[in-house]
Parts: sequence; structure tokens; C-alpha cells
Amino acid sequence: MAKYTVTFKCGHEEEVQLVGKHSDRERKISWFENNCECSKCKQDAQAEKMAAKFDVVEMHYGEYKRNFANNKTVAGSYDSKPKTIKVYVEKSETEEVQSVSAKKETFKQQVQGLSKSEIFKNIHAWVNQIKIANPSIDYRAQFSICLKAFYEEVKLLMVA
Repeated sequence: MAKYTVTFKCGHEEEVQLVGKHSDRERKISWFENNCECSKCKQDAQAEKMAAKFDVVEMHYGEYKRNFANNKTVAGSYDSKPKTIKVYVEKSETEEVQSVSAKKETFKQQVQGLSKSEIFKNIHAWVNQIKIANPSIDYRAQFSICLKAFYEEVKLLMVA
């Protein structure tokens, strides 16, 4: 096994590991130079293909696991602090996801300055609105996501 620096068809250089006889290695290097793109160019081409068919939506990781587990994610897009991830979602499904996100933002704006008990009442009302508007969404999961988000916000308000 040996490492070689190969200049690919795209013009970029990259290190590759090759095994086999020396003549086979030289043949593979020549093939890479004439027929292949580097890994970065391949990744960029794949991202362009995905962008043509799908929209990239940032969502809570729990929502991704429950509702979009079969969808591909953007490499390296998981953010551990707010626990969000960027997911490739078909363009027809994107409107539904954005609708829920917009309702969540509206709700956040409505509850600023309310007491904890009033917040919980509003969360329950919001979850019921989602349940009526789209029965396919797991309202219990939405409730837990929303409750956790507001818990974090209330903690920050108490510290300030």
C-alpha cells in the first residue's frame, strides 16, 4: 500500500492510497487523472443535484428523526447547542414544514412577557391548532419540542 498525490481531471490535487503491483498503481493514477474529479468537486456536484430537487430546511433534530428520518441531511450541519440539523426536504413538503415553523415563531412572539401558567395554556392551544390544521403531524412531539424551547427561554429570562 502506498500513498500518491494525484492531479484529478478537475485540476485539484489529492492524496490517494493505492494497493497492488506498481504497474497497476500507475494505471489507476492515469485513470484518475483522465476520468475522475477530486472528492471536493464530487461533493459540490452532488450538492447542486440535491439543490435542484430539494430545499434545505433547518429543523429540530427530534422533528427530523420523527418525520424525516429517511431524508438525507447536509453533511456537518448538526448544531448541538440548539439541537438543529439541516435536512433535504422535497419542495412539496417544504411548504408544510415552513408553515409549522412560522406558526411556532408567531407563538413565541405572542407569549413573551406572559407568566408560566399562561405560557402553558398558550402552548396547549398552539398544539391543538397544529393538530387541527395537519393531523399527520405528531402533536405530542410538537408539544414536547415547543415546551422544551420555552423552558430554555424561561431559564434565560430568569438568569437575566
